[in-house]
Amino acid sequence: MAAPVVSSGSPNQGSVSGSTTVTVTGTGFTGATAVRFGTKTGTPFTVDSSTQITAVSPAHAAGAAAVTVTTPAGTSNPLSYPRRHQQRPVLHADRRPGHLTRRAVHLR
Repeated sequence: MAAPVVSSGSPNQGSVSGSTTVTVTGTGFTGATAVRFGTKTGTPFTVDSSTQITAVSPAHAAGAAAVTVTTPAGTSNPLSYPRRHQQRPVLHADRRPGHLTRRAVHLR
């Protein structure tokens, strides 16, 4: 039995806050015991087939994390999975009583 091989992930990037559902494709996933994003485990994860796993990414610092799949036959090659800060809406108080304005800010 050969170690698993990871060929792609979709979406191909995620947020630093995690909770992104990632579909990992490749071969040899039957019996997978872990899906890792860097040193953190993606949980929950589901082995959809011998060629596909669905995992939820954990929170991670900005930058690339290596996605790997582990089975009893070994650990796969790493697949680079970038993490980026996402724009999110933030509410700011208006100077007028009872008014709020909404604008997006880029978190760094």
